Amino acid sequence: ATFATPGQRTVTLTVSNGSFEVDSMSKTDFIKVYAATTYVATNGANLAPFTNWNTAASNIQDAVNLAVTGGTVFIGPGTYYISNQVTVTRALLLQGVAGRSATILEKAASVTTRILTLSHAAAVADGMTLKGGISTTQDDVGGNVLMAAGLLRNSTITAGSAIYGAGIQLNAGVVSNCILLANATKSGSGASGQGGGIYMNAGTATHCTVISNTSIRQAPGIRIAGVATLRNSTILRNSSGGNAANSGAVYMDAAGVVENCLFVGNTNTSITGSGGVSLNNAGARIRNCTIIGNVATNVGGLLLLNGSATNLIVWNNYGIGGTNDIFGTNKIGFSSSPDLTHDPLGTGNITNNPLFVDPGSGYGVAHILGDYHLAANSPCVDTGFSIPELLTGVDLDGNPRLRG
Repeated sequence: ATFATPGQRTVTLTVSNGSFEVDSMSKTDFIKVYAATTYVATNGANLAPFTNWNTAASNIQDAVNLAVTGGTVFIGPGTYYISNQVTVTRALLLQGVAGRSATILEKAASVTTRILTLSHAAAVADGMTLKGGISTTQDDVGGNVLMAAGLLRNSTITAGSAIYGAGIQLNAGVVSNCILLANATKSGSGASGQGGGIYMNAGTATHCTVISNTSIRQAPGIRIAGVATLRNSTILRNSSGGNAANSGAVYMDAAGVVENCLFVGNTNTSITGSGGVSLNNAGARIRNCTIIGNVATNVGGLLLLNGSATNLIVWNNYGIGGTNDIFGTNKIGFSSSPDLTHDPLGTGNITNNPLFVDPGSGYGVAHILGDYHLAANSPCVDTGFSIPELLTGVDLDGNPRLRG
């Protein structure tokens, strides 16, 4: 059978025999005809199958369930209070039609739930704010968002709470052009409290701003625990403390990559780790980044216990009782920092002031932001190392990097 309109259909089976005996059985709503597009609105009539704004669903999951694989769920402006997480397990686009500032998915009062789970490679959530999610005690990962696959873009993730990944737990997929704001890890047993903004086991975070997140232990900004990539992002004014808080911005103890990022004004008040970035894996790489204005009790800027660092500017950080800018200088090349040995013809490292347009002032979350573009006469201009896989890459502004 074919059906012209979406909805649920009742099926009736009728049988007869040569003695003219007839019997039938019906199954209500046995066939579901999915809609190519479903709608969600705060003022819709909530009439399935939700195929226009007038009949739009009031519950986002209901609209997801009735959208065809490969279809779109349009979410209108307003605040939607989430009592049970929205789960997308198929190829589907969730689109906030008015953008992140006007489309808000917020945890309902007196419940414990995350806001969103994506678990299909072609699942996309776009243009919304995800707010106040709390992970459950059963898994305690991904306060606002759990990603096993898919794409989250053009969204704000804020006020989430979890032991691991208060904002997002990224196990696979891509987070793009998102703001991670004021998420906070919570306490638990063992090495708990990691990844205030994002906890990355895999996947990619790109063109994101990670700001004012906190962690009671490690990495209030981003914790990289697997083969994952962080690129073209700004990580600022995040803060951590407590026991073994290994960084104020990013901690990576896996073979991940951090590139084309700015780390500024982050704070680590514990007795270990760095205020900016900490690497502790032979395969960990950081390149083409600026680390400035961070503060820690131990190492202010970059703690390079293991891994490699190339094309960095690490300047004006403060280690209250230790090293200001870099600890682990034998694993770094083609970079600028006063903690390096000046060797422009060997390691490529220099100790010259990089001459920012405006370096800002102060340290940690109290750092007054500056303009971290390089002045025309900066000694760092056109002196980096050409990394083969980045020959077609761009910097944080989207401009071509050194080609020579």
